[in-house]
Amino acid sequence: MEIKRIVSQYLDSNVFVVANGSNAIIIDSGVDCEAVKRVVAGKNVCGIFLTHGHYDHSLFALEYANRFNCKIYASKEIKDILADGYANYSEGKFTITDFSMFEFLSDGQAVRLGDFDVVAIETKGHSKDSMCYLIENVLFSGDTLFSAGIGRTDLISSSKEDMINSLEKIKKIEFDRVYHGHGECSTKQMQKKNIGIYLKFLLR
Repeated sequence: MEIKRIVSQYLDSNVFVVANGSNAIIIDSGVDCEAVKRVVAGKNVCGIFLTHGHYDHSLFALEYANRFNCKIYASKEIKDILADGYANYSEGKFTITDFSMFEFLSDGQAVRLGDFDVVAIETKGHSKDSMCYLIENVLFSGDTLFSAGIGRTDLISSSKEDMINSLEKIKKIEFDRVYHGHGECSTKQMQKKNIGIYLKFLLR
């Protein structure tokens, strides 16, 4: 399995192209379609997975889906975020209200696409629609975890209590590496320390 990170020049968010042979999936959609198209050239894009609906992660989702003729996978809670230009933090400039290209996932649901087995893990806290995705031994965390921190819990639809529960859940998951919504990747060992520190902070 090969993972390529594309960083948005304007939004500073990550898009990941995960390839296995001739197939690929895309995690998040904050980078313009042309940049992604160059990375996936010659591959069959099986699906797009959104970690949450904030516009820096969802802005080009429909464009990707139409360009690559595939579905968008996300939490059902994402509908409220995408339909509200303030809840998705685009200052009212971006919304999605047509969800015909979407397939909504539940906590623990496994999706088989091409050569990929993707497990959706509900990780509310940063937003009510936050999801991580586990592929083999790799966790894609969106804005739930960062290499040296966790996502904010003072935003629209954020919840400190939900973040605590999500961090406790992630502690029990087996993975080797984590790819984040912003910044560089990290390891399980780094995250064990990170999660412990932030759980103490949140539980004060």
